[in-house]
Amino acid sequence: MACHPRLAEEYVRILLSYIREDGNFLEYEPLRRGALWGIGRLAQVYPEMLIELDAAKYIQPYLEADDPSSRSLSAQALRMLGDKTDY
Repeated sequence: MACHPRLAEEYVRILLSYIREDGNFLEYEPLRRGALWGIGRLAQVYPEMLIELDAAKYIQPYLEADDPSSRSLSAQALRMLGDKTDY
């Protein structure tokens, strides 16, 4: 998705849905961690897409996750989006 803008446009909502409890939430933590990584990677290239979808509000809860990798990945993604939350 990060390498192809049309794929990003098509699938960004699905990627976000994997971390949303009201979406296609991934209960298996390693998979959810992968979704957070993918969101961060997409935020490096197309932050405007994620900002338009208000992705930060779905990422922020992971700053409090028990899993240190999820906390780190969410902080990284939020920084890429220009979020001013104090990490």
